[in-house]
Amino acid sequence: MDTPRINLNAASEHELTQLPRIGVDTARRIVHHRATRKGFRDWADFAETLGISDADVDAIKSRAWI
Repeated sequence: MDTPRINLNAASEHELTQLPRIGVDTARRIVHHRATRKGFRDWADFAETLGISDADVDAIKSRAWI
């Protein structure tokens, strides 16, 4: 059974920590950045979150969507 992909515009901090390379602090920054920007438009927009590297984006793309 496939694991459902996580919607980065709706996921809770806890759900975000289920993604590879995302810890509690990064999840908190993602939620804050998302609220400030009223959601992420695309992967480049998501990558502007403080502490998110290109390698992090590549690691989670198969497990999440925007």
